[in-house]
Amino acid sequence: MQNRLLNGEMSMDFMTVAEIAATLKVKTSWVYTHADELGAYRIGKYLRFCLPRVMQRLDRMSRYPFRFAADKNDQEQNANKTVD
Repeated sequence: MQNRLLNGEMSMDFMTVAEIAATLKVKTSWVYTHADELGAYRIGKYLRFCLPRVMQRLDRMSRYPFRFAADKNDQEQNANKTVD
């Protein structure tokens, strides 16, 4: 991944699911499953990642795993609720 200057501002190259999986040495299915936790950007039907953001999120997940587990449980419960 390279940093570039775009109109005087720093710009990050985005990485694909396959590139993140290869970098982290995990399966692409793991990346899809954990996309929100990794800080994925949704661009239409595509997922893109910024490696520094992914690494920051992974560091946070390893320091506070209980927080991410609780957030994931809340998301699953909210997804299963129906609106009357």
